[in-house]
Amino acid sequence: MEPISMNALTDRLYAAGVVPVVTVDDPKRAVRLAEVLMDAGLPVMEITFRTEACAEAIRLVAHHHPGMLVGAGTVLRGDHVDAARHAGASFCVSPGLTERIVARAEHLRMPLIAGVATPSEVMRAMDAGLSLLKFFPAGGLGGAATLKALAGPFRDVRFIPTGGVDLGNMGAYLTQPSVVACGGSWMVPPALVREGKFRQIRSLVAETMAVVASARAAVAEGADAGGGADDAAGSASVAGADSASISGAGGVRSDDARAREDVRAVASSTNLRASADANRSEDAGVIDGLGGSNGFGGVRDASGSGIASSHAGAESDGGASADRGSANGTGGAGGAGESNGAVISGRFGDASADDAGSGGACGAGGAGGGIANVANGSSTHAGADGAD
Repeated sequence: MEPISMNALTDRLYAAGVVPVVTVDDPKRAVRLAEVLMDAGLPVMEITFRTEACAEAIRLVAHHHPGMLVGAGTVLRGDHVDAARHAGASFCVSPGLTERIVARAEHLRMPLIAGVATPSEVMRAMDAGLSLLKFFPAGGLGGAATLKALAGPFRDVRFIPTGGVDLGNMGAYLTQPSVVACGGSWMVPPALVREGKFRQIRSLVAETMAVVASARAAVAEGADAGGGADDAAGSASVAGADSASISGAGGVRSDDARAREDVRAVASSTNLRASADANRSEDAGVIDGLGGSNGFGGVRDASGSGIASSHAGAESDGGASADRGSANGTGGAGGAGESNGAVISGRFGDASADDAGSGGACGAGGAGGGIANVANGSSTHAGADGAD
């Protein structure tokens, strides 16, 4: 298989707007999940090396769904890169940045999105020829405000914020010129994947894609009106809250009629497909917890205890509450530290940061260490300059 170029990868990720971070125990579940995602208009998925099923899941998805852009996530070692390439992955995502992983990816011509958390790590990634990076854990590092600050000195770098990103705040990220897409597992919770509750997953994906559409529309509208990223972010954030309200889980309704109708139209369209397909899959398992105008009234697992990711503070939701009206219960920096033995405190910044501005201490290490990026250029869609 001919490797995808970094520019082509960046363009496709921008078009998707979101990268589902998937953890599976059964490789066959990944095949069914890929079908659901593609039917919902999301032909991208990142399958993580958090289970032994990862490589086989990638192989099956690449074979059965050649139109799916499938990547390997949680790449921690050089042999993970080899396994991902052999299985048919189109790209690799790492929570951090190491010379060994960069060298192996370059040798295999495998696009790499490495993780970063500090300005110094961004500079190291740039030295390695990487320009598309994973900002991780985004929620514990100041979120969209930090990315806006980083866009000043690092105008040629693009980011995929992951960790602490959810339906309610992703709009604020997507309206930043430096952001290509958001990564996370809120639309593909491991519990729902494991139990085969694909109808509920379809509903979550519909809500997510509605927010992506609203954020992109806000950026285009802001550009036409001469507005900035802050104006677009405000509009997209309201649309995200409105999407949560439409789902039947509470939230704030938007006063922007057009954003509201966009959300409803996308969600409604996807749920019509979900209703028609609900009985198709033998893998679907028991469907419960449905309700509300979007077919989702608070997802519950089989025990009724709510969806809680087993990967707190990592690329997952950090123990998300089943209440869709919440901010996904990441627990801030504590969630990230819990997973990796580090607690990030204070405001983002280096004590001797070059251009990052003033701030408190940035916890060294962080969850998984840092940046994700890819060599050979950045997306033309992302904008030439970041917002200062």
